[in-house]
Order: sequence, then C-alpha cells, then structure tokens
Amino acid sequence: MVSKFVTISLCMITLNEEEFIGKSLKHIRPYVDEIIIVDGGSKDKTVEIAKKYGAKIIRRPFKHDFAKQRNISLKYATKDWIFVADPDEVQEKALLESLQFFAHNNIGIDMFAFPRKNYIDGKQTSAYPDRQMRFFQNNHKIKYKGIIHEKPEGYNLIASPVKLHIIHRKTSKRQAKQNQLYDKIGKMQERK
Repeated sequence: MVSKFVTISLCMITLNEEEFIGKSLKHIRPYVDEIIIVDGGSKDKTVEIAKKYGAKIIRRPFKHDFAKQRNISLKYATKDWIFVADPDEVQEKALLESLQFFAHNNIGIDMFAFPRKNYIDGKQTSAYPDRQMRFFQNNHKIKYKGIIHEKPEGYNLIASPVKLHIIHRKTSKRQAKQNQLYDKIGKMQERK
C-alpha cells in the first residue's frame, strides 16, 4: 500500500496480454493503491503475471463490448480516484508522479486527459496527440460508452496537461489483429 493524500485505483481490461502486462504493471504499481483487472478470458499467462503485482482479477468473458468491460472494472474500484491504463501502455514517470498533485489540486476538475504517443514497429504514428481520458474521480457518475473506442461520460470538468504522455507501443502484426477485431465487432453491430 502506498501512503498518499488520496488513494488511486488502477483499472485495466485484458485479453491475452502476457507480452506486455508485466512491464506495464511494474511501472505503475508504485503509484496506485489497488489494481483491478477485468480479464476477458485470457488463455496465456496474463492473469498469473497480474497476480504477481497484487491485482484483483475479475473474470468476465469478452463479449465484443469494450465499454462494458471497462465499466465492470470501475464497479470494483474502491479508491478515491481511478487511473485507467491499457496493458500495452507505459506512462511517463512524470505523469505518474503528477497524479497526486492533480487529485489534490483539481479545483473542481473531475477528469484528466493525457496525450498519447503511438508507436508501431518503433515508429511514431501521425495519431498525435491522441488525448486519452484516463484519470478521474471515483464518483460513480462516470461511465464508459461505446462498444469500440470507448470513452468515459458523466464528468463535469476536464483538464488536459500537454507535457505528460502515455506511451503506446505495438507491432504491425498486433495492429492488424486489432483491426480485424474492430471490423468483426463493427459487422456484428451492423447486423443488429
């Protein structure tokens, strides 16, 4: 447990992330008080690795709805603020070190968005600043909407510090697999 002005829950959703999750959790663990992971049915060592970092694992089959998985993770978060991360992301240390400051000095702001730098095969993509809403008060009003590219709703005021980044690294193979999944989900929605 980390002693801070406010407590922070890390909320993450996973599905076969053994290649990335260890690095992500190792990096963020010192800055949060609990780790909540909703696992969609991993067949690899994702859950085993997450448990090494003290994560509370909620197993929920992934039914092609990212917002639903995220909202389940929020339901289990017990701390004052929530930080949402993906297993293939690493946050700049300065961002993580600033979370306490943002929470303690928020002046009514209940949502913070951070620019994300995306890399595919080591090359930064043109998708910048790609702001991600990731740090917010655990007030039970904020919920995710959107089956794909889900976004939180229900916040009052948002701030977006520009010099603190989330780093997102993928391979072209992983990106292609992700695009196939998004296409599949999109076609399923069209049929409804």
